[in-house]
Amino acid sequence: MAMDLNGDGTADWGMVTMKAEMFDAGSSQSCGNPFTLAFSSDPNDDTKVFDCGDLGANEIEMWAIDENGLTDFCITTVDIQDNNDICPNQLGGNGIISGKISVPGSGNLAGAMVYLDGSNLAGSPSASNGYFVFPAMAFGGQYVVRPVKQGDAKNGVTTIDLLQIQKHLLGIKTFESPYQYIAADANNSQSITAIDIIQLRKLILGYFDDLPSSPSWRFVDEAHIFPDPLNPWISPWPETYTINPFSANMNEVNFNAVKIGDLNLSANTQSGNIMVLPRTDQSCEIKYLITRLQEQDIFKVDVSMMNAERFNAIQFSFDWDEAGYDLLDWMPGQNLTTDDIRMPQQAGQGASIMAFTTDKWVNEKMPMLTMWFKQKSPEQLPLKLYLKPKPTIPLAYFTGQEDPVRVQLSAIKEGNQQINNRPNPFKDQTTILFESMHQEDAVLNFFDLNGRLILKRNVRLVKGENEFIIHESELAGAGIYTYEIESDFQHSTNRMIIVN
Repeated sequence: MAMDLNGDGTADWGMVTMKAEMFDAGSSQSCGNPFTLAFSSDPNDDTKVFDCGDLGANEIEMWAIDENGLTDFCITTVDIQDNNDICPNQLGGNGIISGKISVPGSGNLAGAMVYLDGSNLAGSPSASNGYFVFPAMAFGGQYVVRPVKQGDAKNGVTTIDLLQIQKHLLGIKTFESPYQYIAADANNSQSITAIDIIQLRKLILGYFDDLPSSPSWRFVDEAHIFPDPLNPWISPWPETYTINPFSANMNEVNFNAVKIGDLNLSANTQSGNIMVLPRTDQSCEIKYLITRLQEQDIFKVDVSMMNAERFNAIQFSFDWDEAGYDLLDWMPGQNLTTDDIRMPQQAGQGASIMAFTTDKWVNEKMPMLTMWFKQKSPEQLPLKLYLKPKPTIPLAYFTGQEDPVRVQLSAIKEGNQQINNRPNPFKDQTTILFESMHQEDAVLNFFDLNGRLILKRNVRLVKGENEFIIHESELAGAGIYTYEIESDFQHSTNRMIIVN
């Protein structure tokens, strides 16, 4: 594959990806068991990338690994040729520096800028396969390879990561790798404390977009071995790679990348959307009940989490019509504190909630937040809350699971028995009567005794008494019918009878 590294429109570098199976000349297993071909004893090591720095003969190992772990291997060579004269002329003392950036346990990292300090080159971005390469440099120089990735502090950071840090601090489930320790050190203090949870909580809730004391990503020379894997700070780890002097092609300047705050490896390692998105149709329901107080323009809103005993972490952002309603006061609900909730700091910002527990919530319906609003004008539409995708991505986690589910926010509709019809029973026509609390759109539905929808009519409710005429010809003849009126905020049902 031809590549244009300096952006002048002319190909000046080449790269080819080869799979282990391409070198197979007829391998077989004596017992007929299935097996995998790879370039090492690791069955996942089935891909190699060669570039201009690998021109000529390259010795490789070819391994066969069966399902029981039995292995065998041979050594062969692959001759990399530049038949189209794409590669730079390396005669005269020039060489190539290239490498790869990976996220241990997750995949390859795209979009990191890799700088060659000691040269006048601009940064080289890592590609989707994690590889980066610099143009040919003169032998004899002194260089430092330095990867950087910033601007996506929230990438992969959710409430479930805070739960993992809390479990580590409490000794419930301690970290097992140095990369977990590095990821959890949000305040760059070379230790894991409650301050890290506080920093990440503020990041999730939207108090700031970047961590004050730490970059978004940290990097570790792939060849580095931590003296104590459970204390990566016992000695400094190399986040750069020094070349002094540059005397030969260097094609394995590789780094491991760590996303700060991402303990469960949910960060998007490719360019594009950094949001953690649910991959299931399951959801967590958040309900709110609006109560009009004696003061005509004051409303109390109670927000609750339904079936809370099934979950151990939740987060979401929401808003309301700030032009029509002023927030007077608020207080956290059961199991939450003021630190778990961020109310708008400025117009249009919305509010955010996050909560988690190391055990489980015992309430089927857990109060999360109570708010009091003042209506600015009687002509305003009814008060309504709605989810926002930012700054806190709406996600919830079932206890014991790390895959998020969707959050749904909806009103508990005002139920009453105000809907009725007169006359009832009737023969030719009847009038539906309903006293509405709001002015809004609604739907009238009519069902037979089998639950089959017979008639649907869209109506406009006015605040106060509403009347709608229904003719016998609109339904399915004599019999008993159930009817309902439904809107965003109201719901009521009743029965009617048509006689011959």
